[in-house]
Amino acid sequence: MKRIKFWIRNYFGFSKKETNGFIIIVTIMILSVSGVLVYPYVAGKIFGNRQVENLDQNTLDSLEALIDKQTAELAAKKDVLKKEYEAKKASTSSPQKKKKRKKFVKEPAFQAKETFAFDPNVATIEEWQKLGFSARLSKRIHNYVSKGGRFHQKSDIKKIYGFPDEAYDHLVSYIQLPDKRERKYASSNPYESGQKFKKRVITPFELNEADTAQLKQISGIGEKLSARIVKYRESLGGFVNPIQLKDVYGLKPEVIEELLKYASIKPETIKKINVNTATYEQLKTHPYIRYKLAKIIVNYREHHGKYTSMADLGKIKILDQETLEKLEPYIGF
Repeated sequence: MKRIKFWIRNYFGFSKKETNGFIIIVTIMILSVSGVLVYPYVAGKIFGNRQVENLDQNTLDSLEALIDKQTAELAAKKDVLKKEYEAKKASTSSPQKKKKRKKFVKEPAFQAKETFAFDPNVATIEEWQKLGFSARLSKRIHNYVSKGGRFHQKSDIKKIYGFPDEAYDHLVSYIQLPDKRERKYASSNPYESGQKFKKRVITPFELNEADTAQLKQISGIGEKLSARIVKYRESLGGFVNPIQLKDVYGLKPEVIEELLKYASIKPETIKKINVNTATYEQLKTHPYIRYKLAKIIVNYREHHGKYTSMADLGKIKILDQETLEKLEPYIGF
C-alpha cells in the first residue's frame, strides 16, 4: 500500500490527504463496476435469469458517466497541480532570486592600512580599525582590556585569539610597550635589602590551659587548627598523653613535634566526669563514650546502682580493656 501511495503522489503531485481521497474514490469506483458486473450473475442465481434480463440499462449508463466524470476531474486536477509546481519551481530559480542571494565573504582579520604609534592598553576600537584590524578583532582586543586584561610587553598582544602573526610583524615597531616585561625582584639577602629580622621567641605553655593565640604561635597551626585542638581538648576534659594529639583532624606529625617543643601536659589539669551523676547528654559528648555507650552506662547504673570503681564499669560487656584504660583518667565516682 505504501508503494502505491508513493507512486500516486509522485505521478499526480497529490498531497497526503489528496492521495488518501484518490484511493477511496478509486476503491468506490472499482466496487461499483464490480457490482455491476457481478450483480447479473448473483441475481441470476437468486432471482432467475428472467429478472436479470430486465436490468435497467439506464443504471449502467449513469454509472459509466459517473466514472468518466470523476476520471476527467482527476486528470484536470493533475494538470492544475503540475502547472502550480512548475511555476513555483521557476520562481525560486529565477535570475532575480539568485541576485538576492548574497554570497558570504569572510572579512580578513587584518589588512595593512595606516601606521602610527599606539599603546594597546588604551587604544580604542576605531584606532584598531584604522590600523587595519577587522571590526570583530578590534572589539575582541578592546573587550579584553576593558575587562581588566593588560599587555605588559609587545609579544603579549599575540595572546589575543585570532591575532595574525603578519599584523604583529607589521606593527611591532609602533607598539608602545617594552620588548620584555620588567620584573622587580626583592633581594633574598636581608643585609642587602636593609631588612632586619628578629628571631621569634615562643614562651612555653601548658597545653590544657593554652588558648588559640598561644597555639597559633606554632608553625603549621592556624586559625582553624588551633580552634580544632581547643574543641577536642574540651570534649575530652584535657590531654593526658601527647599521643592524643594524633586524633585531632588535620594535625600533621611534624606539627605535633613542633608543638611539643613548647607545650607541656600537667595531669592535675584534667577535668573528670562523675559516672554516677552525669546525665546521658553529658556522657555522650565525650569522644571515648559517645551515644551507645552513654546509654548503656546510664541504664546499668539505674538497674544496678552506683559505680564504685573502674571494675564496675568493666562489667559492661561492650567495654573492652583498651577503652577502659583510655577512660580511666577521665572517670570519677
